Amino acid sequence: MSILNKIHDWISKRKQDELLQKHGGLQWCPWCKQCMQDHTYSIQPFNENKLFDEFICGNCHGTSVWHFAMGFIYLFANHPPIPDKGNYNRIQSGKANYVGAPAIFTLDEQCSIINECFEGFGCYLVGSSLVTPNWRDVDIRFMMPDDEFEKLFPEISMHWEFDPRWILLTTSISERLSRITGLPVDFQFQPQTQANKIHKGARHAIGMRIK
Repeated sequence: MSILNKIHDWISKRKQDELLQKHGGLQWCPWCKQCMQDHTYSIQPFNENKLFDEFICGNCHGTSVWHFAMGFIYLFANHPPIPDKGNYNRIQSGKANYVGAPAIFTLDEQCSIINECFEGFGCYLVGSSLVTPNWRDVDIRFMMPDDEFEKLFPEISMHWEFDPRWILLTTSISERLSRITGLPVDFQFQPQTQANKIHKGARHAIGMRIK
């Protein structure tokens, strides 16, 4: 170990000791792996169970759920971070995604087939697989102009997750993509306006072909 590494480790250790003395305990963000007390973080009651607390990381804005007993006990990661172009330190790697090869290439090829079959903006890779290697599933969203979405799902309401045709198509395509790629794929059709209003995370086009 070089003298510079030793100095760096000593400074880091001293900083952690100061934070520990100030806060009485340290929590580490499961998304960006940073000490949350080292940034401006916030705590709020967890909506699904008021006995637990939700930490919002001040570095990456990802959330995680904790239980306060003898100190805070980590339970699980909740919402993934929202990438911010002005702060690339939030994501430790320069990777475009964490799906991995060769599965991502097979997924891209299959999404190109879907893009040929439906009218819209095409398939997008979204969700936690863009920002962390610890993703639960691989989220694919086919984005459509509102009028095209209504043509495909004419009986749909604001809660399209309960529409029989939407459920049949999304589950069938999800199962096909999962079987061919070996990935746990969650595929959904989404209308442009509602998707942009609710989902603020990054989207990466996948399966796009230049004709």
